[in-house]
Amino acid sequence: MSQARDRLKEFKKKAVIDTNDLTIDVENGSDEINFFLTRIRNQKNELDQIQQSILHIKKMQTKILSNPALDNKTKDELENLMREAKKLFNNIRKEIKETTKIVTDEEKSTNDKYIASVRIKRTQLNALLRQFTEITNEFYTSESDYKDRYKQKLNDQLAITGKNLRPEEIDQLIDKGEASIFTEGIIANTKGAIESVKEIENTHAEILKIAKNLEQIHEMFQDMNNLIVEQGIEVDNIEHNIIVTQDYVEKANVDIEKAVTSKGKTRKNKCILLVIGIVILVIIIISVSVSFAT
Repeated sequence: MSQARDRLKEFKKKAVIDTNDLTIDVENGSDEINFFLTRIRNQKNELDQIQQSILHIKKMQTKILSNPALDNKTKDELENLMREAKKLFNNIRKEIKETTKIVTDEEKSTNDKYIASVRIKRTQLNALLRQFTEITNEFYTSESDYKDRYKQKLNDQLAITGKNLRPEEIDQLIDKGEASIFTEGIIANTKGAIESVKEIENTHAEILKIAKNLEQIHEMFQDMNNLIVEQGIEVDNIEHNIIVTQDYVEKANVDIEKAVTSKGKTRKNKCILLVIGIVILVIIIISVSVSFAT
């Protein structure tokens, strides 16, 4: 009896250890998900910060274009904002690529990549990729618009000096990168003419800076776009399988409800048949008894 009690104690002790291990596993899984979600949240905050920088940049650009008399301090401030925004973009791009690798590696390593934790990570990553793409596109569109407005400004400046060029001609001359192409033939023998030449050269220099920014933004966009394309088929498959799974679960729930209803009806029918059977049996017994009595 004592030996049986000892074994019972040993079994209970083992059961507690197993339970504790299971609790630790669950908690570790929860911590791991929370860590991932915190990572995503931080990256989204960084993207929000970039978006705020873009809004600030757009305001500065409008201010510069609407007031040509602004000093170089304002333009320097804009350049610093652009430099900081591009730095933030490059940093977040690296972080998102690392996050993407974490998710894709986990999807490849697990036998069931449609389990809840993996689906949560994939959904959060997709949202992050979309947000990055939207902000990058907004940044590129903003810079492209800024470049177009500067080109219009250059065209207006050239018109003052008597040079009327078509937009495509201005594009060709800008691509050559030499401001002297725009100012040749202008006789700078007066203060006004000298200022016109200087303004044209400054405008051309600004356009070249903007073109360089556009090129860098486009490279970032293209890099992430390639990553999204690589993820695209997998993303679609996951979303498709989630939808199929949800449909299957919903159908199963409906079938269960039907089965429960059907089972209830079957029981009811059995009871009715049993009662009818008993009544028939009683009638037969009574008939037989009456026959014997006669």
